[in-house]
Amino acid sequence: MSASAIRRAGPFSNVKPSGLVMNRKDIRSARELTQANYATEYLYLRENELTDFDIDITMEHLRVLDLSINEIGSVDFLRKTPYLRHLYLSGNKIEHLHGISNFSSLETLCLSDNAINSFEGLEKLPNLRVLSLNFNKISSFKHYGKFPSLHTLNLVGNPLTEVPSYRSMAIAINNSNLVSIDGHPVTAEERAALEHYQGKIGYCIADGFVVDGDNVEESADAFLLKLQRAREKSKCLQLCSIRLVPDDESRNVLTEGVPVRLSCCMQDVRSYEQRTEDIFHSRYLYPVTFKVSGEATEVFVVGSMNNWADPIELERCEEEGEIYFHTTLYLPAGDYEYRYIVDGVEIVPESNGVLSKHKQGYCYLYKVTELTQSDDEKDTILHIRWMRSTQNNFYEVIEDNNTLTYTPTVSDVGCCLRAEVLAYIDGVFSFLYFDISAPIVAGPPTCPHLEIKGKATEGHVLLAEADYSGGIEGNSSLNWFRITPDNEEISIDVNDPWAGYKLTSKDVDCRIKVEFTPMRNDWVAGEPKSAITGPVAAGPPECESIKIIGNLIQESDLEVEVVYSGGTEGESYYQWLRKDDNSEEYFPIEGENSTRYVPTLEDVGKCLAVEYTPVNKLGEEGKTCLCVLEKPIEPSPPEIRDLRITGELVEQHVLTLEYQYTGGHAGAHMIQWFRRDRQDRRAKVGRPNTATLALTRREVDCTIEVTVTPVRFDGVQGRAVRATSECAVSAGIPQTNFLNVVGDPVVGSTLELEVEYFGGEAGEPIIEWAREVPLTEEFEVIDTGVRTYRVQEEDQGKMIRVTYTPVRKDGMQGEAKSRIVQVPHGDDGGETTRLRGADDLHVDPASLNAADAVTTAEIAAAELGAAGGEEDAEKPTDAAADEDAEKSTEAAADEDAEKSTEAAADEGAEKSTEAAADEGAEKSTEAAADEGAEKSTEAAADEDAEKPTDANPSAEAAVRLDASSTDETSTSAPAPMPGAAQALAAALNSVTSSAASTTRTDGA
Repeated sequence: MSASAIRRAGPFSNVKPSGLVMNRKDIRSARELTQANYATEYLYLRENELTDFDIDITMEHLRVLDLSINEIGSVDFLRKTPYLRHLYLSGNKIEHLHGISNFSSLETLCLSDNAINSFEGLEKLPNLRVLSLNFNKISSFKHYGKFPSLHTLNLVGNPLTEVPSYRSMAIAINNSNLVSIDGHPVTAEERAALEHYQGKIGYCIADGFVVDGDNVEESADAFLLKLQRAREKSKCLQLCSIRLVPDDESRNVLTEGVPVRLSCCMQDVRSYEQRTEDIFHSRYLYPVTFKVSGEATEVFVVGSMNNWADPIELERCEEEGEIYFHTTLYLPAGDYEYRYIVDGVEIVPESNGVLSKHKQGYCYLYKVTELTQSDDEKDTILHIRWMRSTQNNFYEVIEDNNTLTYTPTVSDVGCCLRAEVLAYIDGVFSFLYFDISAPIVAGPPTCPHLEIKGKATEGHVLLAEADYSGGIEGNSSLNWFRITPDNEEISIDVNDPWAGYKLTSKDVDCRIKVEFTPMRNDWVAGEPKSAITGPVAAGPPECESIKIIGNLIQESDLEVEVVYSGGTEGESYYQWLRKDDNSEEYFPIEGENSTRYVPTLEDVGKCLAVEYTPVNKLGEEGKTCLCVLEKPIEPSPPEIRDLRITGELVEQHVLTLEYQYTGGHAGAHMIQWFRRDRQDRRAKVGRPNTATLALTRREVDCTIEVTVTPVRFDGVQGRAVRATSECAVSAGIPQTNFLNVVGDPVVGSTLELEVEYFGGEAGEPIIEWAREVPLTEEFEVIDTGVRTYRVQEEDQGKMIRVTYTPVRKDGMQGEAKSRIVQVPHGDDGGETTRLRGADDLHVDPASLNAADAVTTAEIAAAELGAAGGEEDAEKPTDAAADEDAEKSTEAAADEDAEKSTEAAADEGAEKSTEAAADEGAEKSTEAAADEGAEKSTEAAADEDAEKPTDANPSAEAAVRLDASSTDETSTSAPAPMPGAAQALAAALNSVTSSAASTTRTDGA
């Protein structure tokens, strides 16, 4: 004989299990084989000649054992294989299952094709999953054990399978893990239809009860009664009846929430002396004596105490010649119908009987009343105990319930109840009787109790307490209502109804109702139940809560939100507070007494608070409450609003920005001016970051744009905004800022006209040369349209006047200005005096728009300077004026662009007056004129055309004095100019306009 050892790989391990296959080897003993292979994990010995598995060693590693088709007669070796999981013994001669119990590791048990006739001995196998007992002699489920893990049951070929209710019984006695019977799956419908088989019927099936007929419950009752009477036949109390019934006799099904009552009847079968002297003590089961006197052979009693079932025999007694029949029954308190049967004849009461409510005709009525028990402890007692089934068909004790009545709770739904009567004799347990119910059915969703707790006063919280009954509770609902004095019912929206409802001022004088609608987890709803309070009383004025809502940012709205209680609110007080920088104190913000406040620039970086004093409609004040913001007000993002450009859109005028800034303390905003021409070309103009722009000729016919990027003091920038002028810049009125005649006024010399034009793009000017008509005040035109004139002989001793009318390109004419030159006689030595003409002194009012009006003092100073120039030729008044105008121009150029033109004008006028008064007489007028002309030329070349002062490149008065003339003086003053120089020139012109323009000293 050779052994074939096989090693196979496990599913989750690299270690291969060891195994031994010895099928069909005519083996008669396994002793030597197992000794040599004691560590094997599986062993196959099929189709050999083994009569038993005779091993001497413990095979702790053996997991699979196959002994099928041998001659084995019993299973008595499992103690040698303590960790065996799978056992195959089909095709042997096994007649019973003794020796298999209590092996927790066993998972598969196959004993088909043997001679087994009962399940006896097959118990306490908690991990058994497969049980195959096909083709045996089993005829009932008697002694069938509890297998909580059983998955597959195979009983094909047994007499039991021929019973019509076989499959139903198999499902009933197994738990929900069973999925296959004889190869056919167990359906959910089958299991649901047999739910009532659980409990008593299932217990009876496991004790040999065979389900047959329609009255399965009654048959099971009778079977269980007979079973218990047979078990306790020798006991002193014989069971006559025991049943669990609904306390409500109209119900047939034990339901959650409906009390269940234990009905029990036991007969004391001891002798008359014993049962009358040594009674069983109980708080709920009382000894009841039935006694009949008279001669008879046998007497029975039958009645409702044992459900009108088998008659109860009375013991025949004889005492002092008197014959009577007697028995003692232990019954609960209640009314019992009964009749006696004497020698086979049922005695029906005639006069003192009652009609049976159990439809048994007329009968006697026995009223069993509760007896008061002494507090002395007794040794012979009857004890009541209640239990409920668990998921694995075991039972657990229901604590603190030892009466004959028990009300099933939601924990009992789907479970079976077991009520027991335990008998103790002389303190020692003797026996027990019991009954088992069908699974408890969930009752209809109901609310047995609903109550509102709390004081019905404003400000208090009301809570609802509701009890639920009716299976597993689902989404039951709780709703609150307000009932007005007019009985109008208003729903109250409460976020969490179970957390309670806090009464508010709206509830005063109203009643509060709570309504509970029970709902089971299968969405079955019960009848709503409600509870109502009395009228709600008003409370004192009180601030329930206060908070400030809103963004803690400058210019953002802050709102106070309070919850007031105390009846109707009156004029409650609000006061906004600001925290002091140097202390922890808060000070009121004047005038801020409403629920709304908008933080200002003053609040930036500071914490705010608000005080609230509740006041009711009677004027009663409550306690002031304070809400403090923990974080300071932050500046809003820098923002420019309402940006617009102000000022006249005219050449040589100044534009100014106007806007509103928000966003904390302002820093240096980023400002850039632009001009946009008709071809939509944009160019930067002006000085960056200045709020003003002086318009030059370059801006004519262009629109002006400006972008401003707000900047906060901490450097944070906001969104740039843009503004555009409504229309294009228009040219100024054509003007002559500077007019001068250059050249010696002698015969043969050429006089040339020097002009500085202002007022848009220049067109072709109107120029007229005229000669004085002697002995008249008239002039005759000698030439037009030319800027030069050659002095003729006929001009000697006469004045030559040139008139210049500025003309813009569009044809618009400005005011004409003139210059008069005296041509000397041939014997005058070439000295010539150029005189100012009357037209020179006219001032264009439009040219003064860029400067403020000159004060009376400045005009007086200008008059003084002009008079001095006419009276004394040695005082260089014109030179002083020229020098002053030059200083004014330079000052205007150097000043910051944001400096107002009024300051420039005042400064220029002041300096002009001072210069005229202080200038020395020795200074040459010609030198002054040359110096002024030189400075004018340099200024025109150097200054930027975009600066406001650049529009006047020769703001000084250029004056030429002819050295050949000492008595006659011709003064050439500048035309009106913007700014200080313009104002000064206007003042001088206005002063001299009334004087003679020419002073003759040669007697001509």
